[in-house]
Amino acid sequence: MSSKRKPSDKIGECGTTKCLKLSAQKNDFKNTLQNSVTKDNIESNVSISPCNTRLSTPFFEVPCIDLARALLGQYLVRMVGTQRVSGRIVETEAYLGDGCAVLVRALEPIENIEVMKAERGNRSTKKLKNKDMTNGPSKLCQALQISKQTFNQTDLCVSDLLWLEKGDNIHIHEMICCPRINIGYSEEWKHKPLRFYISGNECVSVKDKTAEVEKAKSTFKVQ
Repeated sequence: MSSKRKPSDKIGECGTTKCLKLSAQKNDFKNTLQNSVTKDNIESNVSISPCNTRLSTPFFEVPCIDLARALLGQYLVRMVGTQRVSGRIVETEAYLGDGCAVLVRALEPIENIEVMKAERGNRSTKKLKNKDMTNGPSKLCQALQISKQTFNQTDLCVSDLLWLEKGDNIHIHEMICCPRINIGYSEEWKHKPLRFYISGNECVSVKDKTAEVEKAKSTFKVQ
């Protein structure tokens, strides 16, 4: 039996055992799906209609890449008993295969950080800093006590235990667009710029120095 992994574009193949993914619509590209994913057609402003504090269905009814970018700056809220535990989304990844989805990759801890710290501390042998609490898909699921058994196929628009709230709209100039992490096995997808994160945020899981330098150069030219 071969141990070589087949190329795919599913979150289940992204190299993490536990993660939070949101279903999304396919992007309508002019060319084939794979060949049209470039920085030129990804780096444009996202237009999302204003919504209430809690994000409702229309927010999510956009193409996958647009949703991945629009989620930056929004708040993920989890009710743990009677306590609100929340974090600001600072990093996402878009997956464009069968069943498009967005991976929430990292959060900036906001509310009831001690609850997160207690949960993460039970699984870590070292003292955790706030910036290391939720800077990865498995870490944020542990900190917010999100499990597949409890939340698989949960509708975040109606759930009383897990939902998204309106935060800041992150401008394209504040956003880094770069290849995703841990998919080096997939020649088809490993160079596609489908990871997005807030520039300068210390809670990002892994910073892409090359993409940040390119962003700085392009921003300087615009100015």
